Amino acid sequence: MFWRFVLALLLVFLAASDRCLALNNSTNGSLESRVITFCRQHLGKQVGNGICEDLVDAALKFAGAKVQRGSYYGREVYSGTPGGQQPNFVGNLKQVKPGCVVHFNGPYKIGHYFSNSSEGHVAIIESVDQDGTWHIYQQNYNNKKYVTEGELKPLKLTKGSFQVFAPVAAGRKR
Repeated sequence: MFWRFVLALLLVFLAASDRCLALNNSTNGSLESRVITFCRQHLGKQVGNGICEDLVDAALKFAGAKVQRGSYYGREVYSGTPGGQQPNFVGNLKQVKPGCVVHFNGPYKIGHYFSNSSEGHVAIIESVDQDGTWHIYQQNYNNKKYVTEGELKPLKLTKGSFQVFAPVAAGRKR
């Protein structure tokens, strides 16, 4: 009887620890890496109603980051506006990392990448190449209401502006 009790107790403990491990998976790694994990898991799938903000909000929430729709998606680390022959950039490009959110304000054009929407667009930076190319996860670009991948070169900004935000943990100030 004693061994049955010990065995039953052991099985309950193992089941509970498995549940804890599954729940804690979303808390492993940095905020940025958890944002990327969410996007990879949802590639080709619709998040929320299929608009770009739904992807960003859900990824930030999954990661445990502060979520606030609109123009704030964390700590601003970089921004760009067109400036004649060369765009004007503010901030440190080295702080643009995987998991950061890029917010395009109003109509924009970056090389072949463009939108005439006055509402702008948000996406998540998946990686940054040596040449400055950003690989992104996005939703609702070209009316694709599911998560897709894209790439853009901010140095080719000719219209509009953008801001890049690093996620901030929920409950923390900028």
